[in-house]
Amino acid sequence: MAEFLLLIILVYSFHEIKAQALLQPNLTVDRPVITETDSVTLNCQTPSSVSVTQCDFYIENKEKSDSSCVQTLTGAELLKIGGKRSPSEVKVRCFYTVRFGGVDSPSPVSDTSTITINTLLQPNLTVNPQLITETDSVTLNCVTPSSVSVSECYYRFVRGKPAKRFSCLKTLSGAELLSLTGQSSPAKVDVACFYLVSHESPESNIFTITVQREEMQLITRRVQFPRPELTVNPRPITETDSVTLNCQTPSSVSASECYLYFMGTKTARTISCVQSLRGTELLMTAHLSSAAEVELTCYYTVEHRGGTYQSPHSDISSVVVQKSITTPRAPAVSLTTDYTVGASKSAGSSFTTFLTSVNPGSDVVETEVTTTPTMPAFTVSTVIRITVVGTLVLLGSALLVCQSRTENCFCKRLMANISDETTEMSENIRSSEPQQAESALRDLLEAAVAQGEEQASDN
Repeated sequence: MAEFLLLIILVYSFHEIKAQALLQPNLTVDRPVITETDSVTLNCQTPSSVSVTQCDFYIENKEKSDSSCVQTLTGAELLKIGGKRSPSEVKVRCFYTVRFGGVDSPSPVSDTSTITINTLLQPNLTVNPQLITETDSVTLNCVTPSSVSVSECYYRFVRGKPAKRFSCLKTLSGAELLSLTGQSSPAKVDVACFYLVSHESPESNIFTITVQREEMQLITRRVQFPRPELTVNPRPITETDSVTLNCQTPSSVSASECYLYFMGTKTARTISCVQSLRGTELLMTAHLSSAAEVELTCYYTVEHRGGTYQSPHSDISSVVVQKSITTPRAPAVSLTTDYTVGASKSAGSSFTTFLTSVNPGSDVVETEVTTTPTMPAFTVSTVIRITVVGTLVLLGSALLVCQSRTENCFCKRLMANISDETTEMSENIRSSEPQQAESALRDLLEAAVAQGEEQASDN
């Protein structure tokens, strides 16, 4: 029994020693500053010498367990887990677990990484030109949102190193760029920018600036590459539409990168050789407002024998960006279907009726045109006027007849007949049937004459 307990103690001590020997993981975040809708990737990097069972993350000291050591979360999710509101800083740590002989052993916890989550918008960086020598200059323009008023911006040239504070529109020589990054030509320098308004904004898009030797620049000027062709489709767009830009490079060369050059601002932007951009992106880069024409060219670069060669610019193409117009929908009408009846004369003796239907809640107005031959031209207003006159004539005739007789029953019967006929004709008018109204009017007049003659003969 004592030997068994000693074995258990030895096994436990072995696991403790193994756990203590585990190395600390390294936590990296790909974006230290994001908005609530942006995403950040958390990578808990573990030693290659161990087989990891799972990784756990501490977000503001609240554990989030998952089998994967790489997690992608939005700013909103980080704030929710950490119980915070934007703008805020969220601190993240991680550790991993290794299983030894059926026992899980956790590693030490990583160092803390801080993610800043805010509501500031991302700036837009433009770089011109992107291919320079040590004695050439490059212009960096960190374009901040119109709602933000700042004169100084921060440029990050090396990931993980402190950013440099310059004017938002800054010109640097190739030698200065190399000095800032601790490099020598030829070299490539990645640059991004951000601004501060109580807290740090998200970083802009990243541009790569190539700094080459003077002799390579001379070779580049002597080498002639075919001119690319820039096509845009469609040419007229709105701010919310997209345009496809195709910088067609010759099949005889292998282009490493394509560039879009804005004629108005004389700035270049790296693009894929076929890329779609929204109207708002074009206007922002060209520093233009809506309803503007953006003139563009493109060029490409070729890597050859350690040097970067730039092609000539394409011909100028333009994209017309129009202001988005929202057409309001006609308000819904809470009425039953209405009809408007009109009549007009045409050649010969035909009668044309225009029937217009307005459907409630619809933008469509339907018009039906019917032509009836040998039909006199009667409009509704004309029929109504004739009806009123005819009714007055009938009432006058009835009164004359009633004055010549003393029997009230006859007068009542005559007035009732006139009322019935008049009601029927009114119904025909309301049902938008002018032919029936005309026929009823004729029948009413004929009936009145016949009744008058009949009563006169009786008397």
